[in-house]
Amino acid sequence: MTKNESELYKEEKEKMNISIDNIVKKIQSTDQKYNYDEIFFDWIKSMFYAYCNTCNTEGYEDREDKFKRLEEKHGEKTMQMFYECHAELVMLFEEKGIDDYLGKIHHQLEVHNKMKGQFFTPFHLAKMMAETQVSDVIKKLEEGRIKITDSACGSGCLLLGLLAVLKEKGINYQKNIMIVCSDLDENAIQMAYIQLSLTGVAAKCENKNALTGETFGSWFTSGTLLF
Repeated sequence: MTKNESELYKEEKEKMNISIDNIVKKIQSTDQKYNYDEIFFDWIKSMFYAYCNTCNTEGYEDREDKFKRLEEKHGEKTMQMFYECHAELVMLFEEKGIDDYLGKIHHQLEVHNKMKGQFFTPFHLAKMMAETQVSDVIKKLEEGRIKITDSACGSGCLLLGLLAVLKEKGINYQKNIMIVCSDLDENAIQMAYIQLSLTGVAAKCENKNALTGETFGSWFTSGTLLF
């Protein structure tokens, strides 16, 4: 029987040796039955289904079934690794601050080579871009709550860069900002959903074609419950 995630979280926090390298190594150490890209995105799916089901009733049972199929597909050993990687990801956000960790892991595994047409912005550039617009955002916040949109968000890098800059300036974005973001790529929007969830921001994430308006899925983060 696998340990629950709270126990794993405590054990990992005691070690305090957290880095994206650790997560990459754990993914690479799995049995070679599946390629790294498939293992990585199945890990993403396992987290997405879990986070999504804490605050989205529509599609709840379908996500439960999909999670069970992941368990059947990978078995106890790999699912245990997924839980450990999840615990480390949570600690990265808590101990090292906001960053596009999943985008970096995705790049280190060279999974991006298998995603044709996808481009992930380096996080330092995302923060630089955020610095150029943060003063305008702060002015708008003085008038009340605001909505920030991104119709091609990828893993959420640009949004995470803005949230990181706001946090550094002492702005409580959790109470005052609602993010509405979308991406046509299902894997990318799931990555964004997970990372935005870990920042605590209120967000609506959509798997959507921005050109046609066709929406394939829409999910709220748990931050919307407090917004």
